[in-house]
Amino acid sequence: MRVFISWSGKESRLIAGGLTTFLQKTLPALSIWMSEKDIPPGGLWKSHLHQRLADADFGIVCVTSTNTTAPWLIYELGCLSMRVPANQLVPVLWGIESADLPEPINSFQAIIGHRQGIQELVAALQRASREPVDSDTLAKQFDANWPSLELCLSGHVTISEVGDIGVIAVQQRRLIDEQIIAAFRRRLSLILESDRKLLVVDFSNVEFLSSAGFAALFWNCKIARDSGGKLVLARVSPKIREVFKLQKMDRLVEIYDDLPQAIQALNSNSNQAGTERWG
Repeated sequence: MRVFISWSGKESRLIAGGLTTFLQKTLPALSIWMSEKDIPPGGLWKSHLHQRLADADFGIVCVTSTNTTAPWLIYELGCLSMRVPANQLVPVLWGIESADLPEPINSFQAIIGHRQGIQELVAALQRASREPVDSDTLAKQFDANWPSLELCLSGHVTISEVGDIGVIAVQQRRLIDEQIIAAFRRRLSLILESDRKLLVVDFSNVEFLSSAGFAALFWNCKIARDSGGKLVLARVSPKIREVFKLQKMDRLVEIYDDLPQAIQALNSNSNQAGTERWG
């Protein structure tokens, strides 16, 4: 089954990217298309877009409080409404309630972007799929992949992959709220304890980090090390980096100037571990 994910604007794009990765892992038989991820360099984006809209069997529209009247979102919604059954066109809401949706979005039954809502979305995809996953396997795959999506939906981080390496980009400018830090620490731990042992945390957006934030990073560095993996930081601001140096914390956590350096270091670490294992 071919699934088209529609988005417009930065927040909506983050949701769409997180959903794409989550659904590809949770329901691998689906063919999921999102413009940012699936139009090749140099590709004629309008041609790709219209072809995918015409081929879609199921549509997901990522709606936020700022894009309810975005021309491209409304256009794609209209195209999808003429192509897919009404119960296979689902708006996913983030930061907005169903009662606040304008026409024509309010014509479709929407779900909220939290765990229960995403479970409802997965159930709808299961019903429409020609190759549904058995319920036990689906429940395990949902639970394994949910922590990463929850972080994306919270707006606190975005998560991408470069080979076997996970790249966690922190979106908060001031990482000081204790609840956010607790969620950040817990979710990174779950990712490390599952199948993602090598992580880069991108701090390019962070201007201030509280003592609890520092503690969360060190805790997850320990979890990574204990599980045979590694967590490093990249693009840390001079002010935060200075705190690391003053506290002599930079001896415990590796910090790199940019993402390619960090990714190369983790790749080297992985290759060295493999040589030691088989040499």
